[in-house]
Amino acid sequence: MTSPRLSTSKNCKPIAKEKTGDYRSHMDNNIEKSTRKFAAKYNYKWPGWMAVLFGISWIGSGEVYLLVLGILLAVFGIYLIRGQGKSPRSLERTQKKADKLKSKIDAATSELENASGARAVVAYRNLENLLKSTKLPDHASQFEQILTDIKFDRSTIQSEHIGSLSGPGMLNKTPIEIYKNWIISGQTAFDVDVSTRGEVSVEGNIQIDAKGNKHDLRKAFVHFVSTNWSHTFPLHVEQVSDARRIVGQLSAVIEAMKPSGVTSADISKMMETILNSSGQPPAEKLKQLSDLRFQRLLSDSEFEAAKARILGI
Repeated sequence: MTSPRLSTSKNCKPIAKEKTGDYRSHMDNNIEKSTRKFAAKYNYKWPGWMAVLFGISWIGSGEVYLLVLGILLAVFGIYLIRGQGKSPRSLERTQKKADKLKSKIDAATSELENASGARAVVAYRNLENLLKSTKLPDHASQFEQILTDIKFDRSTIQSEHIGSLSGPGMLNKTPIEIYKNWIISGQTAFDVDVSTRGEVSVEGNIQIDAKGNKHDLRKAFVHFVSTNWSHTFPLHVEQVSDARRIVGQLSAVIEAMKPSGVTSADISKMMETILNSSGQPPAEKLKQLSDLRFQRLLSDSEFEAAKARILGI
């Protein structure tokens, strides 16, 4: 796999530091010598501009000796600004920064290469955002090259978007994204299957103080549970109705994901077999019914009715 190459300067090529630690001698051999007259060997823009600004301020002071010092300082600043090539220390900092970025890109690439489902969606976004943060003009082409190198198929991270919800508070801008095949919120990601269920709840109430002021103390949550995972997301209380609509739509999508070969008659027959089995204890019957419910082959109301029959309620 080829990792993106990060250039550090138009005039210089960064070199890996050797064991001897003699960094300066190697950098000197890879920096173009200045062809300008009255220019420093290396470019020191910030110190140069500071010297120019201080020099100008002294020139305007009205004192003769400050006028002379100001002119000399401004000239020296120009000398530093006109310098060509970065200093060895600057190059070393740039190289360390490039190495650190490359390590991050390699790690993000490895994560994407080994991820699947919802985690692959998050890994894809992380790598894309990391390359964008480099602000390199060819970051898009570098991203495409990485995807080609690891043979990544974009179709594996495509899914029907059902809706998005907002977390509570003004500072929480990470949306809760609900798709047909996964649920994602920032770096949190879960796969959706036929056992996934959702529920919206509201706690607390609106209180009115002695002055007639309303205080909304309600807290809203959207809960998701599946065979292999469960998670509760805090929710903006004003989005409760939207959350219930989205959760209901997700339930309908999951219902359609049930095995097409299983008919209502088949489910009824399985239930009767479980309920009428005389050789099984009630606990084992409830477990089998619970498995059917998790597979979305049994609704909650059907499960409760069957449970009541088993327990003789």
